[in-house]
Amino acid sequence: MLALQKELTEARQRLRQLENAHSRAARPPKNRAPVILAPEAPPAPAPDPEAKRLRERLQEVKALLRERNQERTRLRDELKTRTAPPVESSPVISPQDEAEREFLEFGSAVRPPLLPEWTKAASQELRELPVLTARLALRLTGELASGLPSTWQKTKPIQAVEGLHSIRLGLNHRMLFSPESEAGTMVVHHLVNRGDHDRVIKQMSRKLPGA
Repeated sequence: MLALQKELTEARQRLRQLENAHSRAARPPKNRAPVILAPEAPPAPAPDPEAKRLRERLQEVKALLRERNQERTRLRDELKTRTAPPVESSPVISPQDEAEREFLEFGSAVRPPLLPEWTKAASQELRELPVLTARLALRLTGELASGLPSTWQKTKPIQAVEGLHSIRLGLNHRMLFSPESEAGTMVVHHLVNRGDHDRVIKQMSRKLPGA
């Protein structure tokens, strides 16, 4: 590569010298008055064999250098590919696998499964919820009834009503439910807007709906 670059530089210098010499030879003397001749077609300058050979060699050297550079780039890319550490893909864990692993981790501390029951009020409120919120309510009901620990950790016991719990349904809604272990059921009482949460609890403290 260095030899080709040196040859390219020397050839350029020699070609420049020949072109300068040819230009000086064709230039008329400064002190001599120009001779006015009848207009004729100017004779074609005689080609300089050495200049022609140098130009051809210049093109060859440039092509060789270009090929060498392309080969070096390809080899560098190939080396990076071979030496780069393999990217390990993270295993995809399905929600079912995650739940099973959680049940195994908590072992006997997991709540027993319960059969979910819905009051008439809760069933009607479910139909009136936005679709995504309704789907979330159904999913959380299944997770709570199955005893999934991570979902139970999101619940909040309501002190005003014995056995009553609350869990968030997104930003604007709450689900009020009560697990009844002896009966083996989990009753969903209400799906309420966050603003109605405290008012509904006060009503339930006097009398549970659906009783």
